[in-house]
Amino acid sequence: EYGWRQVKLYFMIGLPTETDEDLLAILDLCRKTRDAGGPGSARLRVTASLSPFVPKAHTPFQRDAQISLEEMRRRKKLVLDAAKKEKLLTVRGHDPEMSLLEGILARGDRRTADVVERAYRKGALFSSWKEGFSLQPWLEALSELGLNAEDYTRERAPDEALPWDHLASGVSEDFLRREKDRALRALPTPDCRYAACNGCGVCGVPGRSSGLQQLPGRTERYGVKLNRPQRDHIGVKDKKAPAASPDPAGIGLPAGIAGSAAGATGRQKPPELPEHLVLKAAQILVRYSRLGPAAYLSQLEIQRIFDRALRRAGVPLAFSRGFHPLPLLSFGRALPVGVESESEWFSLYLRASCSVPDVPAALNAGLPRGLTVLSAEALPLSRQSLDAERECFRLACLDARGDEFLAAWERIRQSSSLPWRKAGKKGVRSLDARPFFVHIETWPSGTTEATARMKLILDWSGGYVSPLALCVHALAGVGFPTDPAGLHLMKTGCPE
Repeated sequence: EYGWRQVKLYFMIGLPTETDEDLLAILDLCRKTRDAGGPGSARLRVTASLSPFVPKAHTPFQRDAQISLEEMRRRKKLVLDAAKKEKLLTVRGHDPEMSLLEGILARGDRRTADVVERAYRKGALFSSWKEGFSLQPWLEALSELGLNAEDYTRERAPDEALPWDHLASGVSEDFLRREKDRALRALPTPDCRYAACNGCGVCGVPGRSSGLQQLPGRTERYGVKLNRPQRDHIGVKDKKAPAASPDPAGIGLPAGIAGSAAGATGRQKPPELPEHLVLKAAQILVRYSRLGPAAYLSQLEIQRIFDRALRRAGVPLAFSRGFHPLPLLSFGRALPVGVESESEWFSLYLRASCSVPDVPAALNAGLPRGLTVLSAEALPLSRQSLDAERECFRLACLDARGDEFLAAWERIRQSSSLPWRKAGKKGVRSLDARPFFVHIETWPSGTTEATARMKLILDWSGGYVSPLALCVHALAGVGFPTDPAGLHLMKTGCPE
């Protein structure tokens, strides 16, 4: 009814009491979802993702066994094989080997620290990335320390001491036992934000005391219960939605949404946000630097950090409309991870006026080391914040080949073209890297660790590429192959 044509579903496999019948029921739900449009309607394209269950500390299943690696593979194959003949249905599975490692680390003890270090020494880097993951160095590290995976994935006895018993989360052992019992009997536990207190031990509501309040040497006040009289979306509805009809499923859908679920015809718009949240009252341009450790934050991480910092600072952000309202933030070009910058920017719309000169100090109070807001200025509402066509960079050589580095840049300066076959998401394309470099000059090394430095002005009028990848390729093209780790690149701003 809303025009959606793709749905992604997530499932856990390997939960306690699971049977093969339960696994095949995953496909049954996927088929029902795919066919939800009914006769004469375009069917949905459904993608299902399977992840093996990993018991975690301080949860009701913290004492349960994790299924073996062989069993993970069997259950995953059972579902994938059964889905092969299904149309418009794709099933993907999480790597069982990676889930096994997650199970080892999730319930590790003091000895696990030595396992992590030894696996690292054996080359276990970027293990959370599928293309960089290998289970073998982890198994070797366990074996060399007299351990094995089953030491951590096995079932724990009800009275067995656990490695994390000395850590207090506030949740009581009695509550975890009750929750496990409810789960095995398929009894739901109400969300305590909207219902009665479940007595987990964290909140200090009337008649109960928080276990966290008993911690020695702590002065913070616990016991605040974030309770609401009703769920967040109650009362928020599409003004053009049809009148509410009875809720046939009996699941308590709010007015304006029940009618849609009951089979209202015609494509509907998403529920509208209150007007004061989408009002554009002002626009601000914020300039910031990312230095030191902040250079290793990705662009998406930086965007999330500023989103949170703006909220903590109480800046009245304006939001977009649609199914997923987001703060109206616009960032400049994304720099590669590892590249520092003295001159970055983003713009934002406000739903109400605020004191622009106070914004830098308010944001800096909530930013991690290396991210620093330098200035904020008001912009006309109609002005678009655009990236400059040219940007300045300083590139430093960090190894002992400083003289060769300078000679290579002289060859780049004198060259008329630098052919580059650049691989991307859409395949390999051919381009000339030379026109990107509109200015090349030697920069004094000063007292830094660099053996040689260059000042570069790059022109993006022909399209933007990674400045670090561009420099690495240009150097390789004139006979100076180097790893990106042997270079230090910093964006300094725009040419005057």
